[in-house]
Order: sequence, then structure tokens, then C-alpha cells
Amino acid sequence: MLAPVPGRPRVTDTLLPGEWSACAVAIGGALLGASALGCGETRGVILGEPAPEAGVVLEAGAAAEGGCVGCPRSIVLSGDAATPQQGGSTGGTPFGDTCPGEQVVIGYQGFLTDPAMVGLELVGGIQTLCGQLVVGAVPGPVGTAPGATLATEGTAQSSPWAQTCPAGHVVIGFSGQSGAALDRVAFVCAPWSADSASPGAVLTMGTPVTLTAAGGDGGVPYASACPAGQLARGSVGRSGQWVDSFGLQCATPTVAAGP
Repeated sequence: MLAPVPGRPRVTDTLLPGEWSACAVAIGGALLGASALGCGETRGVILGEPAPEAGVVLEAGAAAEGGCVGCPRSIVLSGDAATPQQGGSTGGTPFGDTCPGEQVVIGYQGFLTDPAMVGLELVGGIQTLCGQLVVGAVPGPVGTAPGATLATEGTAQSSPWAQTCPAGHVVIGFSGQSGAALDRVAFVCAPWSADSASPGAVLTMGTPVTLTAAGGDGGVPYASACPAGQLARGSVGRSGQWVDSFGLQCATPTVAAGP
């Protein structure tokens, strides 16, 4: 047991109800770190002081600033931008589908046209799949949970297709082929992580993966992506009987001011 410090709360290694791991324990405004308390070996509470909430671990400086290392955090989106639209610029009518609140795009589904319809296969319909970013301990990876499913753009509904990002990934770009319409599309997803709990801290993107393409072989190759540090929060384009053009609406994800 640590020797008591005159005039200060005494730290005990007795295991009491509501105990918490003391990798750093506040004592009279000072912090005793792992070297003083034997982090990983000594467990304790400050007698006469309330224990932190379950799961909370303090780090030097966190208590003084009101921060919480290991606490869940929410994410906000800002700085909207749009990728170039791929496909024709005059067919169909414009559309814009934005995920509600702070949700992001975690995939797409839709249909292809019947090749007999126009002599080749096009993306006949497309529907945005949204998800909620889920932040656990910080620093750490950001997860995703299913969210809203937006309207289907384009009316041709022959062969169905679906492209859903792996767990914890968000759409950041797309590639394929296009001409007067959107012939082929393959979405690119990436994982994200929160490296700081400070309000306004940007998320860090991991290694992207490209999903299996849907569509025909017409048009010419293209590749579009959100600006660096941004991810998709919606879709823009033009559609009628099929998807004439398509692009992503992007935003920057940052850590919110509170949990």
C-alpha cells in the first residue's frame, strides 16, 4: 500500500465496490503516472472522492481539460464538396440525395437496363444506402451502423445489383465507364479512425478497397473520388429511364465537441 500523504486523500490498493483501474490517479491536483502506481498492477480509488464512471481511464491533462480518454465520441460533417459527375450532362432530370443528419454513404444498390432497351447495358437505377458512424474508444477505429435508404434514381429495373462497403468502411469514390450515360460503376470504400478526442480533430482514412463493378462495357473509363480527408454523405446526378450521370456529395468528418 502507498504511504499516505499528509493533507491529501489517501490512495488504497484495497479492492472496493466501484473500483477503477488507476493508470493515472489525480491526487491533490497532481497526477501519479504508471511509474508511481505500477499501472497494470495497482488498482485503487481515492478515499473520500467519487470514482469515475465505468470504462473511463484518465490520462495526464485529460481531467484538467474535462476530456475523457476512452469515452465514446460523436462525429460531425462539414465542408460539403461534390465530385465531377460521370456520364451525360443533358439527359434526364437533376437529383440530389443526402443522407439525413450526420449519416454517411456505406453503399449502393440498384438495377441495370435490359440490353435490348438501348442496345447495351447501362446503370438503370441507383439507390443510396446510408449509415451512422459509431465511435467507441478514442483513439480507435470508427464503426458503422445501418441508417436510411434513400430514393431510387432511374426507372429501368432489369438485373438487380448491390455494392455494400465492408463493416467500418465508408464510400469515398467510384470508378467505371461512361459516355452519354452511366455505363458501369464500382464504388471505393475506406475505413476511418479517430486518433484524437479533441473537438474538431479530423478522422484518419485507412486503405481503400474497390467493390465489384456493376454495368456494361460501353463508354470510356473514369475514376472520381472525394477530396482528401473527405467521405461521401450523398449522391448527385441526372436520371430518367436510366442513370444519365452520377457524382458523390462529400464532407469532412471531425470529432464533435461532446460525447
